[in-house]
Amino acid sequence: MKQIFTYTMFLLVILLSTGCSKENEPDASDKPVPSGEGMSTYVPIDWEQTDIQSFNPETGELSLVFTGGNVPTFEDGYSLLVVETDTSAYIRRVMQSAVSSNIARLQTIGADMTELFSNTEFSFSFTPSASRTETKAGTMASIDANGVLHPVKIVVQAEDGSFQTLYDIKTQTRVEDGSFIDLFNINMSGVAIGIPNGQVKLSWDSFKQQFQLKTDAYFRFSEAVQEKVIDENLKIKVSELEACRFSFDADVLSEMILRAETHGEFSIGFDMLKFGKFGPALFYFMTPVGIPVIFTLSAEGMSDLLLKGEMDKVATGGITLTGGLTLGIDYDGSEWKPLGEARYDYTPHPLELREENKLEVEVSAYPKISLKLYDFLGPYFSPKVYVNDKLASGYWFGSVGDDYCAWTEELSVGVKPEIGLGVEFFGLEGSISLPMDPLVEAQLYNAPDAMTLVSPVSGTKVEVGQPVAVRFNVTRKLVGVDLPATGVVVKFVSEGGTVDHELAITGPLGNADVLWTPQEQGASLRAEVYNADGKVILEETFTPDTERSIVGKWRQLRGVLTVEPPHDPLLLNNCLEFREDSTFSFEYNFDKTIGYMDMYDGKTGDWVGYVIGCLTEKASGTYRYANSEVTITSCPEYIIEFIGQDYLLANNYVPYSVHRVHEGDPSDFEGKVEFYNDNYIRIGGSTYYERIVDDDVKSFIQVDTQSSQQSFRLVDDKLVPFKVK
Repeated sequence: MKQIFTYTMFLLVILLSTGCSKENEPDASDKPVPSGEGMSTYVPIDWEQTDIQSFNPETGELSLVFTGGNVPTFEDGYSLLVVETDTSAYIRRVMQSAVSSNIARLQTIGADMTELFSNTEFSFSFTPSASRTETKAGTMASIDANGVLHPVKIVVQAEDGSFQTLYDIKTQTRVEDGSFIDLFNINMSGVAIGIPNGQVKLSWDSFKQQFQLKTDAYFRFSEAVQEKVIDENLKIKVSELEACRFSFDADVLSEMILRAETHGEFSIGFDMLKFGKFGPALFYFMTPVGIPVIFTLSAEGMSDLLLKGEMDKVATGGITLTGGLTLGIDYDGSEWKPLGEARYDYTPHPLELREENKLEVEVSAYPKISLKLYDFLGPYFSPKVYVNDKLASGYWFGSVGDDYCAWTEELSVGVKPEIGLGVEFFGLEGSISLPMDPLVEAQLYNAPDAMTLVSPVSGTKVEVGQPVAVRFNVTRKLVGVDLPATGVVVKFVSEGGTVDHELAITGPLGNADVLWTPQEQGASLRAEVYNADGKVILEETFTPDTERSIVGKWRQLRGVLTVEPPHDPLLLNNCLEFREDSTFSFEYNFDKTIGYMDMYDGKTGDWVGYVIGCLTEKASGTYRYANSEVTITSCPEYIIEFIGQDYLLANNYVPYSVHRVHEGDPSDFEGKVEFYNDNYIRIGGSTYYERIVDDDVKSFIQVDTQSSQQSFRLVDDKLVPFKVK
């Protein structure tokens, strides 16, 4: 039998002492209060045995048929009802009542939660629980060990307008705690999107939306000490909302990969589609004393599109987002504050297109979710997830120095929440909107984003005239990580050198390689990346420590005097060759020229005679050149051979034939290298060389040779000394 709340303190005490255990005893807020104290009284209705014959929320006329035979007592001006309809629930105050048999005809006005609750607090979770509690009114509630109220019934409206009970505490005993409400699970991949005037043909390569919601709420009402004027003859004591919190925790999968086909310039922006609708779903809660609290959750998915630029042929691009967010509203009795946190993982699908294009795509998908308390608008929010992808590419091949080939792309993502609250449920009028900063606003992808010199590092010693393999690397920024940027065109600009190619396209690892030959000291190589307008957006320079190269053929500036007067200096043909593979060879007097040389005593330095004949040398091995110094690392062969005649003063210039062979000293080719110009060097401080260019044997300088007072001439095929006048 239904319990009817009376208006006497005596019956109230009996109700409180016998209706439930002390463990589940409610706060005083839910207790019926005598109307004599100016308090409202809640009248419970068993809606399984009560039919709504008619109800007009505008006029307030309500007619109820009590099929169970028991008609509650109504006190005009003080009785409060919670009227449950198929689509909502209403808090109504009974101003006039007329009961005939099992029919009650009531004239009602709207009431709010401060009239229904006082001196109490509630926590709500919108997911069912296995907890069971009997209320003071004899009905069943679901209240867990922490005092949190869970639904006793969940009803959702289907697409055809009918209502389906998803959960009912009376029939379902096994539930899964903590489950989410599945709002959307939509797959529209391959669906075409119509565009006005046929400017652009759009379709979804992939479009998936999944949105699951977990909702919690909390209220705390003060004692009923405030006075509210109902009409000129009636004043009622009401409570105040002291604290309130709504929290919406969502798991999200959003994949939007767009395909666009067009030609020419375009600019289009519009609300693309409504891709789904949830509910409304009614969540019924029962307080410990049997007063129902009813929420209505509704949601629909929206999507927007902005597309503009210049494009030829086809472009595809988009993003996959997984993760979730938390949005909410918190009230501490004086100030409303928004709550927000986003936790997303992103998998960008960068725009893919060729030819000359400039394209900007901004696409977003977001649910519009609202929560009603009874028939009042409560919190509403829209976590707008957006993706913005900008791409531009261009080509120009014109005058020297203006050539470039470029593309750039920026991909960013964000969550721009819109959140607000209707405040009529606790006695105020209208609604408030709470501004929120974006939960997420980040550039996920930028290509190209940076360029670095990989090898060699700046400051590396290189030789003038010797090719150097130089590598640059271009990266794109993807979710805060630098990844290789493939297909970026890099232009090489050489100052004081030459390159084997001016443009290079980065490979799978983002590398751009070039063979660069410095031609002078102070030479440098710069790599540039352009945007579609031909402006340099990235550049990096290789600045080496340039050494003059010794690679090549050199003639040692060491010779003899001619045999015949006037005894001019005679440079014997020779060649010292340093090769790139670090090998060297030396040949001296390879054409066997006969010459005249003074002979000195190695100990005293005195002049002791003359040598006339053919002096040859031959050497080979390996070398190292670094820090402007050459070192012979191996010299397995160094042979010096002389065939001729010596003329000694001690023998009165009596000649004798000699044939000497011995090993030379490879240190003859070692030492610090000093450049006087590109073609004239000194090695080791005393031996001079000139570069052999195109086999030209003309010397740049004259050999400094002491003049002699004695010379020779050929007489009957013999060398005969004579005095030089």
